[in-house]
Amino acid sequence: MSSAFANWVQAIGSLGSAVVGGVAAYFALTTYIDSVGKQVDERKVQVFRLHEQFNSEPLFSIRKRVYADILRSAGCNTTFDAVAGPSDVNDRFAFVEFFDVVDACIEASLCDPQLVDRLFAPYANGHWPYLDDYVAGVRRAETGMRLSTCFGTGLERLAKMPVRLSC
Repeated sequence: MSSAFANWVQAIGSLGSAVVGGVAAYFALTTYIDSVGKQVDERKVQVFRLHEQFNSEPLFSIRKRVYADILRSAGCNTTFDAVAGPSDVNDRFAFVEFFDVVDACIEASLCDPQLVDRLFAPYANGHWPYLDDYVAGVRRAETGMRLSTCFGTGLERLAKMPVRLSC
């Protein structure tokens, strides 16, 4: 009888362990799914943070000056020149570097690529034809640096359908 009782106790213990293990697995799985959901949301939040930076000073003023240069190069006669003034090398560098940061954010899986494409590709498409020669010049200057990613890669990658702006 004690052998039968021991078998029952052992069976009940095994069943209890299986139930506890199943409950623990369920909670681990739901925690993981919740974590993945938050990660996806956080990647989108990061893109909106970058967009906010893109539309804030000093980058907003830089964007206006670079855009005014584009309009001038297209032969447009606009009052935008008086408001923005001409850009300089630092403006162009900062503008292009911002897109390199966006690209690094995508590569690190910290930014949602579809949302980045939606919010930043139109700017890249319109600016790449104007800035591609400048980017090529900076890349030539960087050749001895052996960088893992070339200057302007972010702008170039986002400019999937570059278009020259017109008046």
